[in-house]
Amino acid sequence: MRMLFDQARDLFLDCLAQVDPAQLDDIGQAWFSRTIDLMEQVARFSSGANQVQWKVSRQDQSQLGLDVRATPVPKILQFQMRMGAGRGQGEEESVTLGVPGPDAYAEYIGIMVDTLLRLKRLDHLLILVDDADLLVVDAGDREYGEGERTGQRSQLADALLALYRCRGIDVLLTARSLYARSKKEFHTLVDLSWHSPMPEETLAEIYGVHMVTFGPRDGDPGDFLPSPVVAEAARLANHLPGLFLQHLRIAYERSVRELPFPRDIDWYLEVFRQRLREMLRISPDGTNVLLEAIRNNRMEISVPGSDPFYGSDLDNEFVIQSYYAHGLYEIVPLVSRIWQGVTGHEPA
Repeated sequence: MRMLFDQARDLFLDCLAQVDPAQLDDIGQAWFSRTIDLMEQVARFSSGANQVQWKVSRQDQSQLGLDVRATPVPKILQFQMRMGAGRGQGEEESVTLGVPGPDAYAEYIGIMVDTLLRLKRLDHLLILVDDADLLVVDAGDREYGEGERTGQRSQLADALLALYRCRGIDVLLTARSLYARSKKEFHTLVDLSWHSPMPEETLAEIYGVHMVTFGPRDGDPGDFLPSPVVAEAARLANHLPGLFLQHLRIAYERSVRELPFPRDIDWYLEVFRQRLREMLRISPDGTNVLLEAIRNNRMEISVPGSDPFYGSDLDNEFVIQSYYAHGLYEIVPLVSRIWQGVTGHEPA
């Protein structure tokens, strides 16, 4: 949430860069100055501060108080009132703020968006959180247990729900079905695993748009891989768009650096044979577990204890985490086409 706050603060400052405070009325100036001052103090936590002092003047409090009958009440005013700011007798007083947790960062983001909405500098904010169930706080030199990771993800879900309830904010969150079905309070839940696989024609269209957007500006998407190879790549990625585009990105980068034409399906498979050979060196434990499973005609791998795939290059390239169970991985169909050339063994 701190990273999300930092990004929201950058957006907030960009949106306010064109605002001339002198052109605002007294209430607008109070929204403007109070919110900027608060966010400047909160930003200090990103630099390691343990607590900060937020100063509130009686004049600002009086100006904000003029808008107390607004519907809804401005979030910056709600925050000041909740913190007890402006109730003292002096002209200025300080409020001590401690290190924010996820809920506090969500509140600060909501304050910034509310201020931008009231100053007509923002119409709407859409927040995308991808693979929410895989997020974990940086552990440094130690590993978090699954219970700790689960607690962190639950705090994140609660904070995102608080953001979603803010005026002008929508949150789009993606996660595995296992996570989404675990009694999470989502407003709209769409389980894509229940839908039919995305057809190869649609994936080819996505690939074409992707190449036009991110590929060579003077190139044609068809110059990289012919249509039959793209269709086969979709099948080998189990029709999963993210995995499909990941595979094509790897193949494209390898085509520029090393492997020659023609780019037929044999060329495409050889790209990933070389990748799997590299994995034997880079991630030997996970690669050997993967090859042992495929030798025994298994397309799923259970890792109830130490996980050799988590955080490795094998994940989301040769294996994907199961939608439905912790510690279970599915082997990507691509592997069954290339592993013999890596190990020199035939299937059992």
